[in-house]
Amino acid sequence: MIISKVDYYSSDRRFKFFLINLCFAWTVIYWFVLLIAAQGELENCERQKRTYPVVNYSNLFADIVKSKGLNNKYLNKKVEDIAIAPELNRQDKIGLLIVNHNYEAEEAGELVDTALTTELKVKLRDKKREIIKAIEEKYPSTIPEVNREPIPEEVRREVWRRDGGKCVKCSSQEKLEFDHIIPIIKGGSNTSRNIQLLCQKCNRKKGEEI
Repeated sequence: MIISKVDYYSSDRRFKFFLINLCFAWTVIYWFVLLIAAQGELENCERQKRTYPVVNYSNLFADIVKSKGLNNKYLNKKVEDIAIAPELNRQDKIGLLIVNHNYEAEEAGELVDTALTTELKVKLRDKKREIIKAIEEKYPSTIPEVNREPIPEEVRREVWRRDGGKCVKCSSQEKLEFDHIIPIIKGGSNTSRNIQLLCQKCNRKKGEEI
């Protein structure tokens, strides 16, 4: 059987057209299946939302506080008193602010966290002051002279004469310093009774022992 060129090319075009339509059909089916799957996922999420309702944290905190009887115990306490009460934990503080002062859980949590952060900063600041004071007491010479009242000249002469121009500890006459027996920072004065002559070495040793 002889097939003409016209028939051959017509068959080839029909075959190509068939393949194109087949690919298009499979593409439509593929996207249709994806849409159905996505719709099923959405419906599943909606069912889960209905099955597991959102937790009301305000009610949860309030119930905990009421179960402990804290709402009556702290009934007349101010917000700031509750927020900084050392005997209460964070959860109880939030619950009391919700029950006794009508705050929402988020607002109460923010107030409690602010109080805790501020309290920590104050404690750190006080601790820094204690450290600085301890260092100044241990090493009096590190206190800038501008912060001290200068020793009057007549007191210097009297102390020099009284101590014989030498260290009262080791009798050295080198590198002498006027030392406050009671440091100024502890309430000592610039009188001759509170000042003595020490050499640099003895003065440093005394500072380490204080």
